[in-house]
Amino acid sequence: MSKQVHVILVKDVKGLGKFGDEIKVKLGYANNFLVRQNMALLANSQNRNHFQAVKKKIEKKIEDERKDAMALKDQLDGKELTISMKAQENGKLYGSVNAGSIVDEFSKAHDISILKRQLSLPGAIKHIGEYTVDVNLPHSVDASFKLIIQALAEQD
Repeated sequence: MSKQVHVILVKDVKGLGKFGDEIKVKLGYANNFLVRQNMALLANSQNRNHFQAVKKKIEKKIEDERKDAMALKDQLDGKELTISMKAQENGKLYGSVNAGSIVDEFSKAHDISILKRQLSLPGAIKHIGEYTVDVNLPHSVDASFKLIIQALAEQD
């Protein structure tokens, strides 16, 4: 007969539960793995009270981040970015447009800061044309903007 204890998960643990769940596990598993790896707290009144205070702060932070992401989505949706580059007659670019150059140009044109890792591109863009660039923001908020790649006007 093995003794079981209640623990409060402070991280999502695959196969056990999500952050904030109070679950019942074997004492050895709790002491030797979950608590030692900072994945759980033993469920006593002091830890429950401490966890509730921490949980409220985390939930507030998440809600604030979500509001910020929604505000950024509103700024991004419907925007357009035009990049001019040298191109061959068949529309193939000399070089390519990648996430880094898109982020830099977008920041200059619209004074909105986004990160390279937030852009969803199939790869480097190597042809003239119109593209939709998806932006993956925190908390599953998605936005997009229109990217126009055009040929640089020849200067005589």
